[in-house]
Amino acid sequence: MVSSLFENQDAVPLQTTSAALEVNQDSVSMLWERLGQSRHDPLSIDELQRHYSPALPLPLRTALAERLGMQEGRALHALLALHSRHGHQPELLLALGMTHQHEAWQRLHPLLSLDEGEIDHAVLLRSLACWGRRIDRSVIATALARPASDIRLAALELLTFHARLLSAEQLLELCAEPLDDLRPEVAIATLRLLQRRDEDVVVRRIAACICDRGVPPVCRVAIQALGCIGTEASAEALVECRLKLRDATLHQDLEHQIHAQFRHQQLMRNRLRQATAAALLSEAESLRLQNLLHRWS
Repeated sequence: MVSSLFENQDAVPLQTTSAALEVNQDSVSMLWERLGQSRHDPLSIDELQRHYSPALPLPLRTALAERLGMQEGRALHALLALHSRHGHQPELLLALGMTHQHEAWQRLHPLLSLDEGEIDHAVLLRSLACWGRRIDRSVIATALARPASDIRLAALELLTFHARLLSAEQLLELCAEPLDDLRPEVAIATLRLLQRRDEDVVVRRIAACICDRGVPPVCRVAIQALGCIGTEASAEALVECRLKLRDATLHQDLEHQIHAQFRHQQLMRNRLRQATAAALLSEAESLRLQNLLHRWS
Protein backbone atom coordinates (compact mmCIF):
# COMPACT_ATOMS: atom_id res chain seq x y z
CA MET A 1 0.00 0.00 0.00
CA VAL A 2 1.18 3.51 -0.77
CA SER A 3 0.15 4.64 2.69
CA SER A 4 2.92 2.48 4.19
CA LEU A 5 5.75 3.46 1.89
CA PHE A 6 7.47 5.75 4.35
CA GLU A 7 8.38 5.05 7.93
CA ASN A 8 7.78 7.35 10.87
CA GLN A 9 5.48 9.68 8.91
CA ASP A 10 3.67 10.77 12.06
CA ALA A 11 6.96 11.93 13.54
CA VAL A 12 7.69 14.51 10.81
CA PRO A 13 8.33 17.89 12.51
CA LEU A 14 6.69 21.04 11.22
CA GLN A 15 9.92 22.90 10.44
CA THR A 16 11.36 22.53 6.95
CA THR A 17 14.95 22.46 8.18
CA SER A 18 14.36 19.22 10.08
CA ALA A 19 11.69 17.68 7.88
CA ALA A 20 13.85 15.22 5.97
CA LEU A 21 12.54 11.66 5.98
CA GLU A 22 14.64 8.56 5.56
CA VAL A 23 13.40 6.85 2.44
CA ASN A 24 14.74 3.76 0.79
CA GLN A 25 14.95 2.90 -2.86
CA ASP A 26 12.18 0.34 -2.64
CA SER A 27 9.81 2.98 -1.30
CA VAL A 28 10.74 5.37 -4.08
CA SER A 29 10.26 2.67 -6.71
CA MET A 30 6.86 1.70 -5.31
CA LEU A 31 5.70 5.30 -5.39
CA TRP A 32 6.87 5.74 -8.98
CA GLU A 33 4.98 2.59 -9.86
CA ARG A 34 1.84 3.96 -8.32
CA LEU A 35 2.23 7.24 -10.19
CA GLY A 36 2.55 5.26 -13.39
CA GLN A 37 -0.85 3.71 -12.74
CA SER A 38 -2.57 7.08 -12.53
CA ARG A 39 -5.06 6.30 -15.29
CA HIS A 40 -6.45 3.23 -13.54
CA ASP A 41 -5.62 3.92 -9.91
CA PRO A 42 -4.69 7.58 -9.43
CA LEU A 43 -3.29 8.85 -6.19
CA SER A 44 -5.81 10.93 -4.31
CA ILE A 45 -5.08 14.48 -3.20
CA ASP A 46 -4.70 13.24 0.37
CA GLU A 47 -2.20 10.59 -0.73
CA LEU A 48 -0.20 13.04 -2.83
CA GLN A 49 -0.06 15.44 0.09
CA ARG A 50 0.84 12.73 2.61
CA HIS A 51 3.72 11.29 0.61
CA TYR A 52 5.31 14.50 -0.57
CA SER A 53 8.59 15.14 1.24
CA PRO A 54 11.70 17.26 0.58
CA ALA A 55 13.67 14.07 1.32
CA LEU A 56 12.40 12.46 -1.89
CA PRO A 57 14.49 12.63 -5.06
CA LEU A 58 13.78 15.85 -6.94
CA PRO A 59 12.07 14.22 -9.97
CA LEU A 60 9.70 12.30 -7.71
CA ARG A 61 8.70 15.16 -5.46
CA THR A 62 8.30 17.35 -8.56
CA ALA A 63 5.94 14.76 -10.05
CA LEU A 64 3.90 14.67 -6.83
CA ALA A 65 3.68 18.46 -6.69
CA GLU A 66 2.73 18.69 -10.36
CA ARG A 67 -0.08 16.18 -9.88
CA LEU A 68 -1.44 18.39 -7.15
CA GLY A 69 -1.06 21.55 -9.22
CA MET A 70 -2.89 19.97 -12.16
CA GLN A 71 -5.96 19.54 -9.97
CA GLU A 72 -6.19 23.31 -9.58
CA GLY A 73 -8.66 24.48 -6.95
CA ARG A 74 -9.34 20.99 -5.64
CA ALA A 75 -5.75 20.67 -4.42
CA LEU A 76 -5.19 24.28 -3.42
CA HIS A 77 -5.49 23.77 0.32
CA ALA A 78 -3.22 20.72 0.21
CA LEU A 79 -0.54 22.76 -1.58
CA LEU A 80 -0.92 25.70 0.78
CA ALA A 81 -0.48 23.31 3.70
CA LEU A 82 2.61 21.73 2.14
CA HIS A 83 4.11 25.15 1.50
CA SER A 84 3.46 26.22 5.07
CA ARG A 85 5.08 23.04 6.33
CA HIS A 86 8.06 22.66 4.01
CA GLY A 87 8.79 26.21 2.97
CA HIS A 88 9.70 27.61 -0.43
CA GLN A 89 10.44 24.36 -2.24
CA PRO A 90 10.63 25.20 -5.99
CA GLU A 91 8.24 22.45 -7.01
CA LEU A 92 5.64 23.65 -4.48
CA LEU A 93 5.87 27.24 -5.73
CA LEU A 94 5.38 26.11 -9.31
CA ALA A 95 2.50 23.83 -8.35
CA LEU A 96 0.76 26.69 -6.56
CA GLY A 97 1.05 28.73 -9.75
CA MET A 98 -0.45 25.85 -11.74
CA THR A 99 -3.67 26.09 -9.73
CA HIS A 100 -4.43 29.60 -11.08
CA GLN A 101 -6.31 30.30 -7.86
CA HIS A 102 -6.57 33.72 -6.21
CA GLU A 103 -5.48 32.24 -2.88
CA ALA A 104 -2.32 30.97 -4.56
CA TRP A 105 -1.62 34.48 -5.89
CA GLN A 106 -2.10 35.85 -2.38
CA ARG A 107 0.45 33.37 -1.07
CA LEU A 108 3.02 33.80 -3.87
CA HIS A 109 2.98 37.51 -4.65
CA PRO A 110 4.21 38.76 -1.23
CA LEU A 111 7.25 36.47 -1.59
CA LEU A 112 8.67 38.86 -4.20
CA SER A 113 9.91 40.98 -1.30
CA LEU A 114 12.20 38.21 -0.02
CA ASP A 115 15.93 38.31 -0.62
CA GLU A 116 17.59 35.96 -3.09
CA GLY A 117 19.04 33.87 -0.28
CA GLU A 118 15.58 33.20 1.07
CA ILE A 119 13.88 32.03 -2.12
CA ASP A 120 14.66 31.10 -5.72
CA HIS A 121 13.44 34.21 -7.52
CA ALA A 122 13.56 32.64 -10.97
CA VAL A 123 11.19 29.90 -9.83
CA LEU A 124 8.98 32.42 -8.07
CA LEU A 125 8.68 34.54 -11.21
CA ARG A 126 7.83 31.44 -13.24
CA SER A 127 5.17 30.46 -10.71
CA LEU A 128 3.56 33.88 -11.15
CA ALA A 129 3.52 33.67 -14.96
CA CYS A 130 -0.23 33.08 -15.24
CA TRP A 131 -0.80 36.39 -13.46
CA GLY A 132 1.70 38.24 -15.64
CA ARG A 133 -0.52 41.27 -16.26
CA ARG A 134 -0.84 41.82 -12.51
CA ILE A 135 2.90 41.88 -11.86
CA ASP A 136 4.17 45.42 -11.46
CA ARG A 137 6.41 46.51 -14.32
CA SER A 138 9.10 47.64 -11.87
CA VAL A 139 9.44 44.03 -10.65
CA ILE A 140 10.02 42.89 -14.23
CA ALA A 141 12.51 45.68 -14.90
CA THR A 142 14.49 44.78 -11.78
CA ALA A 143 14.57 41.12 -12.76
CA LEU A 144 15.69 41.89 -16.32
CA ALA A 145 18.59 43.91 -14.94
CA ARG A 146 19.82 41.04 -12.78
CA PRO A 147 22.65 38.94 -14.23
CA ALA A 148 21.28 35.42 -13.68
CA SER A 149 20.01 33.93 -16.94
CA ASP A 150 17.14 32.00 -15.35
CA ILE A 151 15.81 35.17 -13.72
CA ARG A 152 16.04 37.11 -16.98
CA LEU A 153 14.24 34.34 -18.88
CA ALA A 154 11.44 34.24 -16.31
CA ALA A 155 11.13 38.03 -16.43
CA LEU A 156 10.93 37.99 -20.23
CA GLU A 157 8.01 35.58 -19.98
CA LEU A 158 6.23 38.02 -17.68
CA LEU A 159 7.07 40.92 -19.99
CA THR A 160 5.03 39.33 -22.78
CA PHE A 161 1.90 40.28 -20.83
CA HIS A 162 2.95 43.95 -20.78
CA ALA A 163 4.67 44.32 -24.15
CA ARG A 164 1.61 45.52 -26.09
CA LEU A 165 0.92 48.17 -23.47
CA LEU A 166 4.38 49.70 -23.90
CA SER A 167 5.73 52.02 -26.55
CA ALA A 168 8.50 50.64 -28.73
CA GLU A 169 11.00 52.84 -26.89
CA GLN A 170 9.85 51.63 -23.48
CA LEU A 171 10.05 48.02 -24.59
CA LEU A 172 13.53 48.43 -26.04
CA GLU A 173 14.71 50.09 -22.84
CA LEU A 174 13.54 47.12 -20.80
CA CYS A 175 15.08 44.67 -23.26
CA ALA A 176 18.43 46.45 -23.60
CA GLU A 177 20.44 44.30 -21.19
CA PRO A 178 18.97 40.88 -22.07
CA LEU A 179 19.33 41.63 -25.79
CA ASP A 180 23.06 42.24 -25.30
CA ASP A 181 23.41 39.17 -23.08
CA LEU A 182 26.27 36.95 -24.26
CA ARG A 183 24.25 33.84 -23.40
CA PRO A 184 22.36 32.89 -26.57
CA GLU A 185 19.27 31.61 -24.79
CA VAL A 186 18.65 35.01 -23.19
CA ALA A 187 19.25 37.08 -26.32
CA ILE A 188 17.13 34.68 -28.39
CA ALA A 189 14.20 34.87 -25.96
CA THR A 190 14.42 38.67 -26.16
CA LEU A 191 14.37 38.61 -29.96
CA ARG A 192 11.32 36.32 -29.92
CA LEU A 193 9.53 38.95 -27.85
CA LEU A 194 10.63 41.90 -30.00
CA GLN A 195 9.63 40.28 -33.29
CA ARG A 196 5.99 40.74 -32.30
CA ARG A 197 6.42 44.49 -32.88
CA ASP A 198 6.78 46.18 -36.26
CA GLU A 199 8.03 49.67 -35.47
CA ASP A 200 11.06 50.83 -37.45
CA VAL A 201 13.06 51.47 -34.28
CA VAL A 202 12.54 47.86 -33.25
CA VAL A 203 13.56 46.66 -36.72
CA ARG A 204 16.79 48.66 -36.51
CA ARG A 205 17.63 47.24 -33.09
CA ILE A 206 17.04 43.67 -34.24
CA ALA A 207 19.11 44.26 -37.38
CA ALA A 208 21.97 45.50 -35.20
CA CYS A 209 22.24 41.99 -33.75
CA ILE A 210 23.20 40.66 -37.19
CA CYS A 211 26.91 41.26 -37.55
CA ASP A 212 30.10 39.39 -38.30
CA ARG A 213 31.10 39.43 -34.63
CA GLY A 214 27.71 38.22 -33.46
CA VAL A 215 26.91 34.83 -31.99
CA PRO A 216 25.67 32.71 -34.94
CA PRO A 217 22.54 31.28 -33.22
CA VAL A 218 21.53 34.80 -32.16
CA CYS A 219 22.19 36.17 -35.66
CA ARG A 220 20.03 33.47 -37.20
CA VAL A 221 17.11 34.18 -34.88
CA ALA A 222 17.47 37.92 -35.55
CA ILE A 223 17.29 37.19 -39.29
CA GLN A 224 14.16 35.10 -38.73
CA ALA A 225 12.69 37.91 -36.62
CA LEU A 226 13.14 40.42 -39.45
CA GLY A 227 11.48 37.97 -41.81
CA CYS A 228 8.53 37.52 -39.45
CA ILE A 229 7.96 41.27 -39.04
CA GLY A 230 7.35 41.59 -42.76
CA THR A 231 7.33 45.40 -43.13
CA GLU A 232 9.13 47.48 -45.74
CA ALA A 233 11.67 48.45 -43.10
CA SER A 234 12.37 44.84 -42.14
CA ALA A 235 12.60 43.76 -45.81
CA GLU A 236 15.09 46.51 -46.52
CA ALA A 237 17.02 45.60 -43.36
CA LEU A 238 17.41 42.05 -44.66
CA VAL A 239 18.95 43.35 -47.87
CA GLU A 240 21.21 45.73 -45.95
CA CYS A 241 22.42 42.91 -43.73
CA ARG A 242 23.10 40.76 -46.77
CA LEU A 243 25.18 43.55 -48.29
CA LYS A 244 27.29 44.23 -45.20
CA LEU A 245 27.66 40.75 -43.75
CA ARG A 246 30.89 39.04 -44.72
CA ASP A 247 30.11 35.81 -42.87
CA ALA A 248 29.04 33.54 -45.73
CA THR A 249 27.54 31.00 -43.31
CA LEU A 250 24.67 33.44 -42.65
CA HIS A 251 24.10 34.40 -46.27
CA GLN A 252 21.80 31.45 -46.84
CA ASP A 253 19.62 32.41 -43.87
CA LEU A 254 19.35 35.97 -45.15
CA GLU A 255 18.59 34.89 -48.69
CA HIS A 256 15.90 32.52 -47.46
CA GLN A 257 14.14 35.40 -45.71
CA ILE A 258 14.66 37.74 -48.67
CA HIS A 259 13.06 35.13 -50.88
CA ALA A 260 10.01 35.02 -48.57
CA GLN A 261 9.35 38.79 -48.60
CA PHE A 262 6.94 38.64 -51.54
CA ARG A 263 5.05 41.77 -50.49
CA HIS A 264 8.15 43.93 -50.80
CA GLN A 265 9.97 42.34 -53.72
CA GLN A 266 10.06 45.53 -55.83
CA LEU A 267 11.56 47.53 -53.00
CA MET A 268 14.26 44.93 -52.51
CA ARG A 269 14.99 44.75 -56.24
CA ASN A 270 15.49 48.51 -56.30
CA ARG A 271 17.82 48.34 -53.32
CA LEU A 272 19.89 45.60 -54.94
CA ARG A 273 20.19 47.66 -58.13
CA GLN A 274 21.29 50.66 -56.08
CA ALA A 275 23.92 48.53 -54.37
CA THR A 276 25.19 47.34 -57.73
CA ALA A 277 25.40 50.91 -59.05
CA ALA A 278 27.36 51.90 -55.94
CA ALA A 279 29.75 48.96 -56.45
CA LEU A 280 28.64 47.37 -53.20
CA LEU A 281 27.58 44.26 -55.06
CA SER A 282 28.69 42.63 -58.26
CA GLU A 283 26.33 42.52 -61.22
CA ALA A 284 26.24 38.73 -61.16
CA GLU A 285 25.51 38.57 -57.45
CA SER A 286 22.82 41.24 -57.75
CA LEU A 287 21.09 39.31 -60.53
CA ARG A 288 21.28 36.10 -58.51
CA LEU A 289 19.65 37.76 -55.51
CA GLN A 290 17.01 39.41 -57.67
CA ASN A 291 16.19 36.01 -59.13
CA LEU A 292 15.29 34.86 -55.64
CA LEU A 293 12.31 37.18 -55.95
CA HIS A 294 11.38 36.07 -59.45
CA ARG A 295 8.66 33.63 -58.42
CA TRP A 296 6.67 36.48 -56.87
CA SER A 297 6.74 38.63 -60.01
